[in-house]
Amino acid sequence: MMDFGPAYYVLELTYLVPEGSPIRAQSDIDRPNVRIAVAEGSVTASNRERALKNATLVRFKTLAEILEQVRAEKVDVAAAGRTTLVGFAAQLPGARVLEGAFHREGVAVGVPKNRLAALAYVTEFIETAKASGVVRRAFDDAGLKDAVVAPPVSRR
Repeated sequence: MMDFGPAYYVLELTYLVPEGSPIRAQSDIDRPNVRIAVAEGSVTASNRERALKNATLVRFKTLAEILEQVRAEKVDVAAAGRTTLVGFAAQLPGARVLEGAFHREGVAVGVPKNRLAALAYVTEFIETAKASGVVRRAFDDAGLKDAVVAPPVSRR
């Protein structure tokens, strides 16, 4: 069992479409005959499986396979985290990452359950790192310019 400190990163799940795609917005996705590439067993796959009614999910074992399927036009859309898809777009001329997100989830540091001192330390560390810009700089230095730093936790 784990307790979690505050989120330091907001994982945004969205879509990438290849050059020339008629898909312009999140609302254009859940239509018949739209093939969506997802990583098998991923959060993205389970989220889309529950939410979509008309589009077809096509599962692949690796992100490299997804990229190749988009490149070969064997799928209409790739679904994954924004930072992953921005990287894909850089390798696919004309590809676009859609605005917005179909799911957002905070990513946080976990500590063993009931370790109150550890949880307090992690909470203070993460909140200070976000406020001081350390988290933003770490993302930027790693080439994750589109990574979203989680907002501060309200302290009552």
